[in-house]
Amino acid sequence: MITITRFNLAHVVANDKKLFNSNNHGDVQPADYHDACDRSKTSKWVDKFHAKTSYATIRISDGPTVSWLKRAVEVGVHTGRVSNLYAEEVDELVAKLRREFEQAVESIGDPPEGVFLRTEHVSLKYGIHGVGPYKKADWRKVVESLVSSSKGHECIRPNDPNCVLYVFPWIKEFEPDLEFRVFVHKNQVTAVSQQHLYGVNQVLKNKSDDEIRNEIMDPLLEYFNETVKEALADVGSYTMDFALIPQPNGRYSPYFIEINAFGAEYAAGSALFHWINDEAVLLGDGSSVELRFNDRNKQESIQETYDASSTEDA
Repeated sequence: MITITRFNLAHVVANDKKLFNSNNHGDVQPADYHDACDRSKTSKWVDKFHAKTSYATIRISDGPTVSWLKRAVEVGVHTGRVSNLYAEEVDELVAKLRREFEQAVESIGDPPEGVFLRTEHVSLKYGIHGVGPYKKADWRKVVESLVSSSKGHECIRPNDPNCVLYVFPWIKEFEPDLEFRVFVHKNQVTAVSQQHLYGVNQVLKNKSDDEIRNEIMDPLLEYFNETVKEALADVGSYTMDFALIPQPNGRYSPYFIEINAFGAEYAAGSALFHWINDEAVLLGDGSSVELRFNDRNKQESIQETYDASSTEDA
């Protein structure tokens, strides 16, 4: 059974963290907190969903460079910019690895739209130059974004032995309103939310529930069952970021983005759900799947308790 729930954006914004997008519940981290984060590293899943010829890597492994990068990241988290304290080191790294970056971009076809980059943990979207696209001549911007990410989205973490950059072709057809956070509990999809929860979903808002089930949920669940489920069976429970890429024939092509930890005590945000309040949904058995998205933004219709409309199929 698929349930579709439509929210008023004003209600979501007014109740952010209270009813939506919660994480890191509890005063004490679970014993496996860091192990759960490690299970979602890019290196653990990238070859399961992307051909090795479709991406390139740049590995920064010499100790002194990794050391100053970590210190620069720590400063950048607080300032949101590249620290002048490390201007000389940035210049040296730009000069040292510029050609390696250019070769990495060339190895995946030198995409005219540019490239998308991520580290073992996150993409560069919280860095000073944003998610991209980055062009072959933008290596300096890549380094600057690497050391200016926000708290909780650090590109390099204290225990990392090195820094690995994964370089993917930029997908020009990517539609933010077709990016979803998918909740997987014990190898079953239990819930789906639009990923960009602080906006009205312009793609879904005018579709009927039947159209959403046929065009969105059916391809999503089919891709999970045929491709993802077995590949990540050893992980079991996780959140999956996933997109449907519009195709010229009017259909959508599935695209796996990343996985993160699953559960109230961990860092992954719950999007248009709440880890505690919606526990019964998120920890379901997969016999029922709920999709949530925002279809309007009307201040006058905000209710203090709940403002949503939902339908379910038989």
